[in-house]
Amino acid sequence: MPLSALIVPADRDRLADLLVDLFDRPAGLTLTLAAEGGIGRPPLAGRMMILPLRSDLGDVSRALGCLVTDGDPGRTPRRFGIESVRIDPIDAAAGAPAPVPGSVTGVTGDRMRPVRAARLRAERPYLRLVSSDEG
Repeated sequence: MPLSALIVPADRDRLADLLVDLFDRPAGLTLTLAAEGGIGRPPLAGRMMILPLRSDLGDVSRALGCLVTDGDPGRTPRRFGIESVRIDPIDAAAGAPAPVPGSVTGVTGDRMRPVRAARLRAERPYLRLVSSDEG
């Protein structure tokens, strides 16, 4: 399903314009969302973050997104209206320094430090998931 399936029809053109901006600048988007209540559907709040990604060719043609909702979803389907938008331009010239070969960047406390990768045998870089259980 397309991303626009999560958005009310009245806000789909706005979402399309924001996505064009995300790829053209590039920029990160943070959307504050709200779904109206109704019979069997309590009001539902949400937040969506969409970040641009470079392809293997170096162009910004992909994106990574996350949607978090707060509340009981009730009966489905649910569609969200866009309440507010935050656009965070990404300045490629002021970006992070290139990683040291054979290492990945990891977070320790409030500092960033290089972390030796245990296995970097693959030709392509890989993602490493780091989580903390807050529950």
